[in-house]
Amino acid sequence: MKLIQSKTMVIHANKLMNQPHNDDEQIDLWELTAANRAVTNLRKLLYEDKMLALLKNELAESFTLNKKYADTSDNDFNYGQLILQIEGITSEILIESVTKLMNAVKGSTNQARDMMFEQTFVVHPEHYALGGGNIETMGGHPVLTKPMPTPINMMPKFIRQFVDDTQYAIVTAGSGPLQDDTPFTYVLQQYKNTDNGMETNLMIWYPANCPDNYVEEHIEHYAVEFRNGCRMALQRQSQSE
Repeated sequence: MKLIQSKTMVIHANKLMNQPHNDDEQIDLWELTAANRAVTNLRKLLYEDKMLALLKNELAESFTLNKKYADTSDNDFNYGQLILQIEGITSEILIESVTKLMNAVKGSTNQARDMMFEQTFVVHPEHYALGGGNIETMGGHPVLTKPMPTPINMMPKFIRQFVDDTQYAIVTAGSGPLQDDTPFTYVLQQYKNTDNGMETNLMIWYPANCPDNYVEEHIEHYAVEFRNGCRMALQRQSQSE
């Protein structure tokens, strides 16, 4: 097992994205806003079956490739780690927001669809969440996996060794097998509150024969996803007060 990448980053969860410091940042914000509008429109037009049909060939190709990586890795996994020091929000607020989202998505079809567009899709542009699994970009390819929460005692030993429940009050884990249930990804997420917010220790594993960019891209994915998720959680809290 090899560590591919480890980063520590600081996020200001209560910093508004609409307050750029200079003209260049303002233009970056306009570009990001326009990109999100375009992606959201395409997701609505290609929701569920249409999206699966559009990505059918690419998903088949990535499955064949990733199946080979998994089968030839001899149960060896490489990993990456991102420690986020997040100011302005506690772990309880974030986890409550995520729990409400997950429960809502399990509800009626219309409610689930609305929550997908308002929450799940918004936190990362490469989310193509579907009822039959989750499509995310891995190693530059769209990949369909079946992510699921997994009890810590059911996780492989090489992951359990990183659990630090003396330092982190909340520890969660998950697995994301391929469509045929071949083990492919594992995640370990640990949370604790700090004097000015929270810290989360995020880890991701891929089969050792996957190129390093599988891990590197997911570290970037985590950073985008958690910053947006934290800001969304704070917004939801302020609206409910």
